[in-house]
Amino acid sequence: MYTILNFCIVLFIYIHVMFHLKKNDSSEVYEITHLQTKDNFEEVCDIRQPVVFYFNHHQTLLDVFKQENILKEAKSFNVNIRDTTKPPDTLDTQTSIKNALALVNKDTPITSKYLCEKNHEFLKESRLFHQIKLNDTFLTPPMSLNSSYDLQFASDKCQSTLRYELNYRTFFLVTEGTASIKLASPKNTRYLFEENDYTKFEFKSSVNPWSVQPEYTVEVDKVEWVDVKLTKGQLIFIPAFWWYSIEFDKGAIIAKFSYRTYMNTLAISPRLINRFIHRIAEKNIF
Repeated sequence: MYTILNFCIVLFIYIHVMFHLKKNDSSEVYEITHLQTKDNFEEVCDIRQPVVFYFNHHQTLLDVFKQENILKEAKSFNVNIRDTTKPPDTLDTQTSIKNALALVNKDTPITSKYLCEKNHEFLKESRLFHQIKLNDTFLTPPMSLNSSYDLQFASDKCQSTLRYELNYRTFFLVTEGTASIKLASPKNTRYLFEENDYTKFEFKSSVNPWSVQPEYTVEVDKVEWVDVKLTKGQLIFIPAFWWYSIEFDKGAIIAKFSYRTYMNTLAISPRLINRFIHRIAEKNIF
């Protein structure tokens, strides 16, 4: 009896873990203009393909991330901003949201160097966090364990680091302006010189997909890129293990929503353990 029960438990866990580790290597992006139900939304995301949705019917969530509302609710709080012309290991600078917006607006496409991201703490400290939690029910997957949010904006034509996520769900919502995204399916990982930073829990590449460096050209030429242009009110779902880099147009503001479920967390537990080990090792060194 116990043997059968144990077998069923192991089988149940195995099936769910494999489901969360499943990848779709088809270099396509779907576009859906209208979703009737939440169940329909979940089914589309479970295909593991990038999908662009028209999200205008969720106007409240769009309003939360409007520049006017951000300055109203959080003008005294600091965000992280980075000069992308400096070495990647350079620490982000903290400044007020008002100053950060002024910096990126004054920058030109010629220099195009300021990128503001990794602002979950900024949102959490301000009243914006409560507004998001009240309005992200449609995006939150069943059995959600934790959620993370980010506010992103940058100088005109500034590009984010090429990376991929491990979350069960990762969404980017353009709330103002326009932005472009370069995507590559998981099968292209072998050509992208993957770098795993377990201290920051980032999985990225030094390759610039918008202007490939000469030392990477031979391998990166084999990558199948997919280009997507997003306008205000459009939401893109980027599955786990899919590479992406965002190019911001002037005035673009993007909200990022990340969700992990219990089984998703179990599926990536080896990497989470690796992060824990790296952090312990760093503490012992210093």
